[in-house]
Amino acid sequence: MADLESRIKKQAIPNGLLLGVIILVFNIFSFYFITVICKNPIAILGEILLGFVVNIIVGVLFTLNLRKKVGGYWTFRQATSGIFIMFIISYLTLFIGRDLIFGKLVEPNMIEKTQTAMLDARNKVLMRNGVDQAKIDEQDETIHKQLDAEKNMTATGYVKTVFINFIFLFVVSAVVAALFKKEPPLFTHDVNEPGYVDPTA
Repeated sequence: MADLESRIKKQAIPNGLLLGVIILVFNIFSFYFITVICKNPIAILGEILLGFVVNIIVGVLFTLNLRKKVGGYWTFRQATSGIFIMFIISYLTLFIGRDLIFGKLVEPNMIEKTQTAMLDARNKVLMRNGVDQAKIDEQDETIHKQLDAEKNMTATGYVKTVFINFIFLFVVSAVVAALFKKEPPLFTHDVNEPGYVDPTA
């Protein structure tokens, strides 16, 4: 049991790193897609939605891969622990790569550009659907106030945000573990054991 838990933790780290790198690459591509490449507001909003779907699919695939690497069986507690470690490593990889390196050194205005592209796409869709301009402006003002508060976040605010994200990732890990736990069989037989009879024969 202890050996299995140790294997789960060891395998969760490289899996988390690779998962984080894949999500990081997709995030960078998505940034340039919605701010430079695409001008269609529907496609931009679709790309944002696609990002959530990709994260879910890749997360599930890596969870199944982790379970396979540790022998194909794990209890709910073991699955939660391994998936949580994998998601935390992935989150930290994304945070360092996107927010601290790419967002500071390559694209210092990444947040502002992303927000502008998203709001412009949203407003164009609303206008096409006949929403009153005054209503759109009112919503924009509320959104900008929220974004300004996030941009002026203090160090304590960042720590609080990371802590909240950790709690969220733990809850997600528990949900995923409940879906993909696979209890080991209660009884196992050695095929070389004297008297063993293959039940499928």
